[in-house]
Amino acid sequence: MALTLRTVNLATLIVGSFFYGLYCVLFFISLYLLFLRRSTHNSSQPTPSHGIHKRAPAIFRSFLFTTAILLFATVTCHWIIIVYRAFLAFGSEGDAEAFYDNNKHITFLLLDIFLAVVTVIGDLLILYRLWIVWSKSTLVVVLPICCMLLFTAVGGVSTNVIKKSNGVFSDPWLTVNIVCTFITNLYCTVFIAWRIWRTTRMTISSDNKLMNFGPQKFLTIVVESAAIYALWVIFFGVLYEVKSILQSFAIETGPAIIGIVNALILTRIGLSWTSEPDRLPSTQLIFAALSQGNHGDSV
Repeated sequence: MALTLRTVNLATLIVGSFFYGLYCVLFFISLYLLFLRRSTHNSSQPTPSHGIHKRAPAIFRSFLFTTAILLFATVTCHWIIIVYRAFLAFGSEGDAEAFYDNNKHITFLLLDIFLAVVTVIGDLLILYRLWIVWSKSTLVVVLPICCMLLFTAVGGVSTNVIKKSNGVFSDPWLTVNIVCTFITNLYCTVFIAWRIWRTTRMTISSDNKLMNFGPQKFLTIVVESAAIYALWVIFFGVLYEVKSILQSFAIETGPAIIGIVNALILTRIGLSWTSEPDRLPSTQLIFAALSQGNHGDSV
């Protein structure tokens, strides 16, 4: 059966809803674990002699919590628009094929805007993890920050071009956006993965023997390096460059995938299953410092 915009977008609705549901589950689990971890950490600290020790506000003020909430809100809005477009296409609009091919419709432009916002927030979270894993080194995040700023600037131009063009494939600026996102994610994935791998090799047990590189360490690298996000960018980029209509499936399921990737990172942090040297006291692992005086960061 030949692929049509109608069948592709119907598949997008089904798969995208599944991904969004999975993201919701992981998101609320990660929030619960973050609250639990912060409460456990605070309960082990002495209560200050002045004032009341408040735990929740500290979590609300954290960068991870704030950006996670913003990401959840924007991904939710994106998914609602997908569902609304499906009702329009198969209901009031009548001709689903013509509706999905109309890139000037307000709902299409809203999808594009929310996708850009989700991408920026998702990249910010990945950049933050890169900065933390590299002991808050500013130099290591310069290139991805420049790419993200270029993506933000070009995004507005791209939306305006698509609104006036006959199709998404006639927008040259979208290719620039894909390249910027690809460079940002590939860079962050490689540098985070390499840092964690190097730290893992320096991990020693109590008998001073090197630990084996097991499945948990492999999953740590996959989760924290956002490798899934990078694979999605490659998948979408290839489909767009070959001008496949499946690119709409890839791009519209993207926000939920970005949400899942970041929820997995937050879940890992909440479980204290981390590459940073801020493990819970019960662990028997000791992470050798990569450089004297460098420490990780907590939530």
